[in-house]
Amino acid sequence: MKFSQALKANSVPDWKHHYIHYSRLKKMIFRLEQLQGNAPLSPVPEHRQSLDFTNPSAPLLSRQSSSMLQRTSSGLEHAHIDELMFEREIHDELARVKAFYVEKHDELDAEVLAVLAKVAAAERRGISGPGHQDVEGGQSLPEEQRIAFWTDVNVPRNIKERLSGALTDVYIQLDNLSKFVELNYDGFRKILKKHDKMTNTELSGRLMPTVSDMLAKEQRKGALEGLKNSVVHEYALIAHSGGEREAEQELGRHRRDQLDF
Repeated sequence: MKFSQALKANSVPDWKHHYIHYSRLKKMIFRLEQLQGNAPLSPVPEHRQSLDFTNPSAPLLSRQSSSMLQRTSSGLEHAHIDELMFEREIHDELARVKAFYVEKHDELDAEVLAVLAKVAAAERRGISGPGHQDVEGGQSLPEEQRIAFWTDVNVPRNIKERLSGALTDVYIQLDNLSKFVELNYDGFRKILKKHDKMTNTELSGRLMPTVSDMLAKEQRKGALEGLKNSVVHEYALIAHSGGEREAEQELGRHRRDQLDF
């Protein structure tokens, strides 16, 4: 499958305008290739360099050589300008993708904290009820006590469903954001590789470290993965008696179901 097709198939519909504009960058590369093809790089022979190419009475061959030289100079100039424009476009695209990632990450970070606060509040209300020792607000509960609470048959089913549903929704968004980074990173890598191959230049060696620094390293910092792990942990307590492996598998199925839908 071509990357442009893979990008369309795997992108989040609501985020479609925030991914790399791969097709537009590819068109710019084709234009660069055409300009290079119309701009022969072979030097003008020395015995013709001293001829007066602008003289109408000069031999036809000389006038043809002059025309070719002008086209060569013009073609090379346009190719150089378009090359600079392409590089600028890569930087602009990268900044745009990174800005969306940062904005969405901050938004989901706040959303995760809000859901975890709701889980903690439900636990405090339930455990502080009749027959239980009071729990002060903000105080964390022992893991065993939390598991015991969520496996208690007396916990209202609608509370478990509401909280597990909220955790599922935010997990899917976090996973989508993780895939967003991966897909865009792959897009920049492929488009720069295509550029170098079609123009016989080495732009990827200069720009990929920047791409890696702005996208891949963000993911490796672990902030996004840490949020996902927190959600899996809470979901495991509510729905799987603390079993995180089962919880992660189920959350993964929910995400695949959403993609299929």
